[in-house]
Amino acid sequence: SDFGMPRSRSGAVHCDVLLNLVSLRQGLATFSPEGAKKFMAITRKMYAALGGLTLSNGDLAYFNTTGQISHEDSLALAARSATKTVFGESRMLAGFGVLLGEESKLIADSGHKPEPGIDEFMMAGAGSFEFSHRNDLIVGNCGPGNADMGEDALLFSLPAAHSALELDYQAEAPF
Repeated sequence: SDFGMPRSRSGAVHCDVLLNLVSLRQGLATFSPEGAKKFMAITRKMYAALGGLTLSNGDLAYFNTTGQISHEDSLALAARSATKTVFGESRMLAGFGVLLGEESKLIADSGHKPEPGIDEFMMAGAGSFEFSHRNDLIVGNCGPGNADMGEDALLFSLPAAHSALELDYQAEAPF
C-alpha cells in the first residue's frame, strides 16, 4: 500500500516480508545500484509502518493474527530499520489510527474489511485498540489462538478478545 503496509494489515505478515527482503536487497545492491535505491525507498516506508505499529514498550501490536513476534526477529528488524523509533507523529496508517502522547502510544483499528483472499488475517477488531505507556502494556489484544486448540482457537477472533465493543453477539466473529 501507499503506507508501506501489506494489504492484510497484519504485523506478522509485515515482519515476514521485511525479513525476506533483506537478502534480496543485498543481492540487488550488487547487480543494480540504481534498482537498490528504489528498493530502499520502498523498504523505508515499510520500516516506518512497522514503527507505527510498534507500541512504546517495543512490542508489535497484536492486531490481525500478529501474535508474539520472536525476540530475534524483532532485533533483526530494529537493526535494519532506518527509523529506529516507535514514536514520530499521530497519524492514520493503513487502517490504523496512531495517537501519541509524550511517553504513551495508542493504536486503534479503524480500517475497512479487506477484499476476499486477504481477510483470512482479520479478526473482529474494528474499533479495537492497544495502549502502552513507557515500558508497560496497559490494554492489548490477545492475538491469535494456538492452533493446538482446534476450533476453540476461533474464540480468539471474537471482539471480547480484542479490546473491542461487542454488540448483538452472533456466535461468530463479526467482520
